Amino acid sequence: APRGIDVIGVAFSPDGKRLGAVDLDETLRIWDLAGGQTWTLRGHEGPLAALAFSPDGRLVASGGWEGEIRVWDLGALPVHRVLHGDGSAVARAIWFPDGRQIAAASWDGAVRVWDAATGAPRQAPARHDGRVTNILVSADGRQVVSAGFDGAVQRWDLARDTVAVLRGHTAQVTTAQLAPDGVTIAPSSEDETLRLWDAAGASRAQREGCRSMVHRSRFRSSSCLRRSVRARSGSRRG
Repeated sequence: APRGIDVIGVAFSPDGKRLGAVDLDETLRIWDLAGGQTWTLRGHEGPLAALAFSPDGRLVASGGWEGEIRVWDLGALPVHRVLHGDGSAVARAIWFPDGRQIAAASWDGAVRVWDAATGAPRQAPARHDGRVTNILVSADGRQVVSAGFDGAVQRWDLARDTVAVLRGHTAQVTTAQLAPDGVTIAPSSEDETLRLWDAAGASRAQREGCRSMVHRSRFRSSSCLRRSVRARSGSRRG
């Protein structure tokens, strides 16, 4: 890898054979870790902040400060598709599990979904009051969940085109995770609390003092979360 570049984000392809990086010099770099091939891709008109491989690893989406998503086909370079936003910098990008759509969040609080083949856009009917810090898609592709500087978590039901805004944190939400049930959301916040939100938007559990949880929440490995769930289960039995 070249030295002296200001890397903003990195991502592995799903099979782990390729590594991508985006940086402040308007460049997307892809390394084939097995074969040694390198791709240096340019086209954005400004620094890059988001990077995501498609589920099959064939396509790469990059998001830039100029507000565009570019989809690169590593088998047909330099051809790529440009997905236009509203000019606000792209903060996060993620592919849907079926590889047909891309969701992205912007610094202006908007969350959008594009058809990866046609470029047709769709915007959530509600937006965050400030920058979006995290975005994820449910395993069935029916929901887009986002977290933001405004302390809120939003659940976008794509079929109904409705957004449930989940509030309760007193500081920015840094990340969020969806449980395997596809319903329960666990956001972690700078207020050092962890909450579990159900499909109805009710806060099911809360634990304070989760300092280690501020930047990452995991359903499988978080002892803080496990204690919260056990405490909630115990209260129900009582």
